Amino acid sequence: MRRGSIVALLGIGLVAGGVATAVALIPTWLPVDASREAGRIDFTFWFVIAICIALFAVVAAAPLAQQPAVLTRLGSDSFTLQAPRAGTYTVRVRFTPYWKLAPGPGCVRRGNGDWTQLQLPRGGSFHVVIGFSLGRIFGHGPRCD
Repeated sequence: MRRGSIVALLGIGLVAGGVATAVALIPTWLPVDASREAGRIDFTFWFVIAICIALFAVVAAAPLAQQPAVLTRLGSDSFTLQAPRAGTYTVRVRFTPYWKLAPGPGCVRRGNGDWTQLQLPRGGSFHVVIGFSLGRIFGHGPRCD
């Protein structure tokens, strides 16, 4: 899930919460009995909001690596992928032409959605690092070692 989507969802949640709070506090439409129970009503309201946020976080979570591979480490200039077998795997890490497998056979290339895609000849643990070279500035093809 992209950061912009999370920010948009949080914004919608804050606006909805603000509207609900305004509707509850501004008009004096609550009867006297309900006013006495305001603390319980507030607790129930915020408890339900917390449950909804927790459920949404679990349901909307997306894995960073295409299944059955698992991203085991993610740094600012490297990541490690554990692949059970040979194949092509998409990793939800922004592609750069400077990614390279270090050391090991395989290819790193741009995947759909500007993600990084690894083509691996066997299963195992693969460490991908930034390897700067002037030739990669204009190179758009896969980087194979």
